[in-house]
Amino acid sequence: MKVATVEQFKVLEFIKQNFEVEKVSLELLNRYSIKVTDKTGQSLVFKYSENTILWEQGGSL
Repeated sequence: MKVATVEQFKVLEFIKQNFEVEKVSLELLNRYSIKVTDKTGQSLVFKYSENTILWEQGGSL
C-alpha cells in the first residue's frame, strides 16, 4: 500500500508491526486514518493524532 501523508505512514508502520497485513484489507480514509478489515468483515480504524496511534472498532475517528 502506498500512503500519501506522514501520518498515514506512521499508522501503516503501526499496523505492520501488529497485524499480518497480507491477511487484512487496508483502506485510506483521510490524511490521518487507515481502516483495517479482516476476512469476517470486522474492521478497526487507526488514526494518528498528537504523536499517538488511536483506534476504534468499526467506526471512523
